[in-house]
Amino acid sequence: ASYESRWYVETPYFPRAAAWAASLALQAGVAVRSPLLDRRVLDFAASRPLSERVGISDSKLVLREAVRGIIPEEVLAPRAFKTGVPRGYLARQMDRSFLPMFAEVFGAPSELSTMGIVDVAALRRAAADLGPRPNHVTRVQLFLTLQAELWVRSIKEHCRSGS
Repeated sequence: ASYESRWYVETPYFPRAAAWAASLALQAGVAVRSPLLDRRVLDFAASRPLSERVGISDSKLVLREAVRGIIPEEVLAPRAFKTGVPRGYLARQMDRSFLPMFAEVFGAPSELSTMGIVDVAALRRAAADLGPRPNHVTRVQLFLTLQAELWVRSIKEHCRSGS
């Protein structure tokens, strides 16, 4: 975890990805703001005792109080279970659309397979075994493999077109 955190800070990946996402949002007329990354907010939050920031069954206590009256109460109300976590988002999106796309991409000859990087039969078995409560790590691995395959294909197409 510490390696990954350091990687996000020390490499250009995150700033480039954030700039790209902000650019897309601006094209749609949306201004992206990250008030929780404002140094003043960070300094204030870091200065407060943990008991003010996280309760026994709740988190973001100071943040919730700061926006009370601005944001509807139902948004501020405690949740029965955690919502908005990346693992859940990945699971929902994969359940909705991943398998058909995966089958389409890896049903055709695979660039990664041709390069000797992946075993398509093993990938197909792993995707078929996702089941109703799949392992999160397996989901991530399959998703990243799909991304890599699509990236290699796009690079090859880019080279073929000469652009």
